[in-house]
Amino acid sequence: CSEVAAGEVCSVQCHPGFSGPVQSFLCPRTNTIAGFPPRAQTAGGSCSPNQCASALAPGDGVDYTPCRGLATGATCRPGCLDAYVQVEGGEMVLECGAAGGFADTSGVRCVPKVDCAPLQVTDSSIDATDCSSVFSGTTCTVQCSSGHAGP
Repeated sequence: CSEVAAGEVCSVQCHPGFSGPVQSFLCPRTNTIAGFPPRAQTAGGSCSPNQCASALAPGDGVDYTPCRGLATGATCRPGCLDAYVQVEGGEMVLECGAAGGFADTSGVRCVPKVDCAPLQVTDSSIDATDCSSVFSGTTCTVQCSSGHAGP
């Protein structure tokens, strides 16, 4: 509706990613004022952001709970599910795009945690029982066995 001739109607619709009624505007047939804005012909309405799809790649180890119920332009910061650990990159940020889907440009991935092999200790003065089941990204403590001292 940037240039509407006298007596003509123009229509305005919401931008992609938003929903609302199409509005019609009329430039009066007898208009004599340059730059006079067209008058609304239909009841005014507003454009509201569309909801983003809640179905996000299941089975990839990501907890998408923070991304539920978001609309166009909103962002969320999901994390990894308990049995997974994050690799590659920093913080995962998803944005709800105009097409109704989420875009991830962070490159972050979640991979399944895997138990490390038990620590093999052949010296009886070392107690490594805390290290019998260690997940990726966690630590264990090795100490002196009972009756032995050390740093």
